[in-house]
Amino acid sequence: MSETIGEMILPGTYIEVRAEGLIGVGGISTGNIGVVGTASRGPLNEAVILGSYGEALAVVRAGQARAHGLEWPPLLATLQRREGSLLERQGAYAEAEAAGREAFFAAARVGAWDIASAAAMDLCYVVGLRLGRHEDALEWVRHAEVADAHIGDPIGLREARRLGSEASVRMAMADYAGARERMERALAIVESAHGPDHPIVANALGNLAALHEQTGELTRARELNERVLAIREAVLGPEHPDVAGTLNNLASTLHSSGDLAGAAAAHGRALRIRERALGPDHPAVAKSLSTLAAVVLAQGDAPRARELQTRALAVMEAAVGESHRDVGIVLINVGALAFTTGDHEGARAHYERALAILEQAVGVDHPTYAQTLANLAEVRLALHDERTALAELERALATFTAIDGVQEGELEARFTLAKAIVATGGDRARARAEAQTAGTGWRKVGAGKAESVAAVDAWLAEHGAAP
Repeated sequence: MSETIGEMILPGTYIEVRAEGLIGVGGISTGNIGVVGTASRGPLNEAVILGSYGEALAVVRAGQARAHGLEWPPLLATLQRREGSLLERQGAYAEAEAAGREAFFAAARVGAWDIASAAAMDLCYVVGLRLGRHEDALEWVRHAEVADAHIGDPIGLREARRLGSEASVRMAMADYAGARERMERALAIVESAHGPDHPIVANALGNLAALHEQTGELTRARELNERVLAIREAVLGPEHPDVAGTLNNLASTLHSSGDLAGAAAAHGRALRIRERALGPDHPAVAKSLSTLAAVVLAQGDAPRARELQTRALAVMEAAVGESHRDVGIVLINVGALAFTTGDHEGARAHYERALAILEQAVGVDHPTYAQTLANLAEVRLALHDERTALAELERALATFTAIDGVQEGELEARFTLAKAIVATGGDRARARAEAQTAGTGWRKVGAGKAESVAAVDAWLAEHGAAP
């Protein structure tokens, strides 16, 4: 009944302040944030590592003040874009969007199309995946396409970047067929250009792994996540925040596959990396806390799970506000904890609050909303409100079946529906068919779902049907 929180991590940030006082932004580095000393600050031409994104943001804003005086719009647009990137890293998503918009239009006005294209891609990520405005995010992909047309794209790398960004948004919209087609095209382009072990290839592989997990292809998802982890550790080092994001994704796949010890180890390492790199109050830390708590609960340690979830919810609410989608996701995990420990009224309240948030953030036709609705229905069965539970499960299954593939939580919903049909005196043949569908799906997953398969088999035996 828990909900995992997947990650898509932007590349690391490197800021160079040259002796003449101008700031240029490079590409992916080994993961440090640093400045090169100038005549007025620090040893000349010697890199100085900054301790936080806040320090980097201060450097960028100081550069903006100088850039205004130089009257060089491309430089100012570059710094505005970097400001947006750093604000996103700090969890200030609305401010990141505002800075990114300023960067895009400042660059476009003077024909600095490379900067405009990069800003548009940043905005696709922030608007679509951080703020949950999917259609707006797809518009930014189109803006990037216009900018790229001015630049040229001889080997297709700009197209690959757009395809990857659009695929991620489409995945968030539950358009899995569209997402897969775009991800596979992007991966083919970047592997051809860079070879198999480049960080950009790792980004494409990570997105494809998330799609495979979402559609129930867990073995393939694990293989891809392990490949991503190897690439990022080799390129960025074992303590980089991007490595933590990959560990979180790998842990999610391991959890779904039933490898709880492996999942707990990966989540624990991700949490330690994020606390050191980002501080204890960052939303990424809240995500690690919540997902680790779900695994700890599955391992049977309810008191520790409750401690972790309580902290996760407090950190996330403080970081992004009480009505943000990510708060809704944490509430799903809090509700699962309450239900598992017998607090059915508490679980009901948490799931209802999560649904209210998700309705506004992603809409009632999104699979995450459907999964949460099915979780709430299971709670209602425990509270003997069987008819309400049945209606909610029918709504959830209508959403799941409208989307290609088996959705996360769909098999659980089908088994719960079977119980609700029997509890309300409904069609027992349909109830048995729903339970058999759930059992067949879990058998395909493998050993990690052995307990779920056993529960279905026992229920079918009790209600007069073979597994």
